[in-house]
Amino acid sequence: MKHILGLILQGLFLLAVPVVLVTTSVRWAINDLRLYSYAFEKYQIAREPLLLGETGLAGTLPKEQLVQVAREFRSYFYSGEARLNVRVNIGGVEGPLFKEREIDHMVDVKGLVRRVYRTQEGSLAYVVLYVLAGLILWRKGFLTVLARGLLRGSLLTLAFLAVAGVTAVVAFPWAFYLFHLLGFRNEFWQLDPAVYNLTRIFPEGYFLDATMFIALASLVQALIVAVASWWYLRWRKKRDEQPGALGLRTKGPGLPSS
Repeated sequence: MKHILGLILQGLFLLAVPVVLVTTSVRWAINDLRLYSYAFEKYQIAREPLLLGETGLAGTLPKEQLVQVAREFRSYFYSGEARLNVRVNIGGVEGPLFKEREIDHMVDVKGLVRRVYRTQEGSLAYVVLYVLAGLILWRKGFLTVLARGLLRGSLLTLAFLAVAGVTAVVAFPWAFYLFHLLGFRNEFWQLDPAVYNLTRIFPEGYFLDATMFIALASLVQALIVAVASWWYLRWRKKRDEQPGALGLRTKGPGLPSS
């Protein structure tokens, strides 16, 4: 029974590693204003005519105001406000930047973002508790088991990123559409760029760039974890093979199989 429980805990740890790495990268992308600023510059959003709510007025926003809009998005995801309220000044007239349908969609987006945040926090908490429990029970003898788990988890992350990367490059529009079908239970996400500002400020290209940023950030993290784990296992093996090596002493119950 203990053996089965140990395998389950190790399996959960193996799955938690890629979840932590990817969701951390997603959270980074959502909160890094530099990514928004880069996209606004790349897609020349400051030249894009925007509609002021239901007034019918149209005009452009300078990049500085667009970044402020992104900042308000970021604050909205962390706030207790149910609905997004972004007001801008276009042509000397102040009004809401988004229509009701867009705001309804952002309510759904906020719920999805919050779930990503909770998933990251929950999986990270599990990883920390797993490591602490292992170190308390088996002390330094747990390090080899931990290194193997981290190596396998990082390799699993790399495999997932390879599949996701190929999909993004080959069929991103299809994947983006499927994401919306699976992620949202209504059709508020279907926004005509000729009518709604949200899809003008954040065109599909922005989400492709954000996806590549997330993939690259996850890739770097996974490689760091993989190399560090591989180096430790290699060093441990060489040390154990030295004449007179006693190995690491352990306390508590026997080490979990790995």
